[in-house]
Amino acid sequence: MGWVEGRAVALFGFETAEAAQRAARAAFDSLRGWLARQRRTRMVPGPTRTLRPRQSGSQVKLMLGGAPIGRLIEPNDAPLARPDYGFELLLPPGLGPVDGISAAKIIDAALSRRAAVQRLEPVALAA
Repeated sequence: MGWVEGRAVALFGFETAEAAQRAARAAFDSLRGWLARQRRTRMVPGPTRTLRPRQSGSQVKLMLGGAPIGRLIEPNDAPLARPDYGFELLLPPGLGPVDGISAAKIIDAALSRRAAVQRLEPVALAA
């Protein structure tokens, strides 16, 4: 479950803050190629910079270098008051609501593939 509001894309359903943070990193990584296509540029080659959490008042911001590009959402955070953790990523300026929906689809597909791989790992280790 999640939402798209303007440039913000949020997803929930994670048991821990660490799981939400790992999912946010995977989501951001999945958006790199899509963002390059939207801006009609090449993806920057080489190692990717990773999102890092930074406490900012009562929120945990997700930082890329020194720029905040999202946040972790704690259980029972307003306005939804959900019982699980989540994350919110902000798309770059210049992208609109339709782009937010496309980004949400990219993120959902990437996290679904990631979950499928994680379900298969214990089976592969047992073999």
